[in-house]
Amino acid sequence: MSTTFAAVLFAVLAAVSYALLGFFSKLATREGVQPIPLAFFSTVVNLAVIAVCFGVTRGAALPAGRALLYVAAAGLAGAGGMVFFARAIRDGDIALVVPICGAYPAIAVLLGAVFLRETLSPTRALGVLLVVGGVFLVTR
Repeated sequence: MSTTFAAVLFAVLAAVSYALLGFFSKLATREGVQPIPLAFFSTVVNLAVIAVCFGVTRGAALPAGRALLYVAAAGLAGAGGMVFFARAIRDGDIALVVPICGAYPAIAVLLGAVFLRETLSPTRALGVLLVVGGVFLVTR
């Protein structure tokens, strides 16, 4: 399997997983689950699945040094995102909340271009603008 194909495949699987996260989170809030318990218990399940995946990948190196700092920062950002998402999905329609939260790739692309010096081609820049425009349209 080529690296590009694998990246696209796993990105599509991630998108489907995130879509299901939004859908099932909204169903949970309709059943009266509050944002913090929603974030907590979905994260517990998340951790269990990741622990199994980690166990399957024998020999995976544990992060150390600066990498550990970045891993911790990613964890904090993910936790914040989950808590804020849980609150938003409780208070708003899925058709409003999910597209806004789904605009994170535009922010990540810009961060990559500014701080990681990743190439932001005209096509990618247009894609970022279309994402932002799409979010604007959905919020109307």
